Amino acid sequence: MKKVFSLFLIFLAFFAFPSASAEAKSEESGKICLIRVFNGQKNSFVYLFPVQSNEFENVGVNKLEVEGFKFYLKSQIATIAKNYQEKIKDIDDASVSMVKFYENYDAVGFEIVFQTLAGYQEFFGDKSDNENGDEKKEKEESGFFVKKTTHKTQFPFQKNVVETLNTLYSVTVQAWAETFNIDIQKENYLMDVFSRNSYCYEIVSPYKLIRSENMEEKDGVYYNIFNMTQKEIEENGEIVFWTQEINYGWWYFFALLFTLIFTMIFLLFDKCKRKGKIKEKNI
Repeated sequence: MKKVFSLFLIFLAFFAFPSASAEAKSEESGKICLIRVFNGQKNSFVYLFPVQSNEFENVGVNKLEVEGFKFYLKSQIATIAKNYQEKIKDIDDASVSMVKFYENYDAVGFEIVFQTLAGYQEFFGDKSDNENGDEKKEKEESGFFVKKTTHKTQFPFQKNVVETLNTLYSVTVQAWAETFNIDIQKENYLMDVFSRNSYCYEIVSPYKLIRSENMEEKDGVYYNIFNMTQKEIEENGEIVFWTQEINYGWWYFFALLFTLIFTMIFLLFDKCKRKGKIKEKNI
């Protein structure tokens, strides 16, 4: 578990939450992230919901009030985590963590862990890696030595999910503002900040199993990174990646064939060499 989660932490340190200026309103939105950490049979899914503490500082919200917002956000996210707990209750070796605040990354989130590939497949079903169960579009390109299969599937956060999460943030800000008697201008500012959240889906693995145009490698860990704005999700909401399968049969066949050819050449050369020596002796 520690090894898998460490991969997740490595990813976050480099990609998850870009810094924003505390002096002016950030033009870059926070990112609601789903990160899949794949390590052999184990799959870990980490959901992260940004707090964007720097935006609270921009409008002079004090630390106690920020902590209050985190509490309200955790309460909302706990409902999502509870729904997942219900979905996995009949799946062996699957668990949902408690909702917590990830201090180093300024986000509230939780983790779903599948200890076996069978548990992961049972949860998501055979049709798709995403929660909507949409069919994958697959295209096979059979090469002589390598077979490439291209997958087109829906981004995990679809329009209906985006709308739900926008409502979640809106309700959270309203409840928090009412409790702490927050000025309406500050409330509206933060409403606007969270309405511009973008979304990311990351696949992190020490194995080069899944590839995409967005793949990056760092310290032996591979990252397939898919980022989308709300507008991009509404317009398309599709991601593309591919897998490659080595055709070991042909590799073994040609390895054996080349071995036989080189062996025959060597034997023929050796035979000619011995005949040459015999002729020299007879002269």
